[in-house]
Amino acid sequence: MLLRKQLNFSVRLNLVNIRNEFDLQKRGQVAIFIIVAIIIIAVVSLFFAFRISPGISGSAEFNPETYLDQCIRQEARKKIDSAIEQGGFVNPQNYKTFNDIKATYLCENINYYKPCINQHPALLSEIEREIEREISSGAAECLNSFREEAERRNFAVSGEIESVKVMLNPETAEILMTGNIVVSGSGSSQVFEEIKTTLPTPLGELGYVASEIVRQEAQFCHFSAEGYSLLYRDFDVRKNVMSDSTEIYTIEHKNTGKKMHIAIRGCAIPAGF
Repeated sequence: MLLRKQLNFSVRLNLVNIRNEFDLQKRGQVAIFIIVAIIIIAVVSLFFAFRISPGISGSAEFNPETYLDQCIRQEARKKIDSAIEQGGFVNPQNYKTFNDIKATYLCENINYYKPCINQHPALLSEIEREIEREISSGAAECLNSFREEAERRNFAVSGEIESVKVMLNPETAEILMTGNIVVSGSGSSQVFEEIKTTLPTPLGELGYVASEIVRQEAQFCHFSAEGYSLLYRDFDVRKNVMSDSTEIYTIEHKNTGKKMHIAIRGCAIPAGF
């Protein structure tokens, strides 16, 4: 009998210990959950606090890099597309009209029998300078537009875009604007000295093909449009001969459908021969 009482007491004691351990574990888990909840609330609070902060960089609308990037892209796209169509130049001075398009003379000789003379030996560099000149005025207008919008929202913008540089790559055009643009407001200010944007365009590749056509025409009085198109499948080159012996080459970049038109006159033969 005494042994049974001792066993019952031992069992009850073990049950009490187990219950105490369970309660301790439960309280420990609750404490952990509370700590995690506090951390989550603190992180969320900080996130929204920084998100709604009225600082300059808190809104893309008042970030010159974002605003000017979007604006200059629209301006650059128009100028680049115009340059592509007209042989690399937005405002060509010496050109042949073909299907209402001003095809720039890249190689020309007004005399008969003689090969054409390359009019733009540094074509790609000239195209870059042309785009720079055309974009510069547009970049200034973009900055003025940003300045007006910022001032309406109690931000102050000072400084100017001092230079615009364009670099043509095989598939893109890199545009770098430099200056000293200061945006102030809500007790803080930011200075932007460089704003860079990249625009996808085949202008550089088309300019390279145009240079190769000029090189062969000036040297051999001939360029095989069909052969080049077969060898380089990314391009489709067509040639049309005008009544004055001017040759209009249309270079199509197949992936984008963009077409460049250039004019060549050389090794011309007088009518009747």
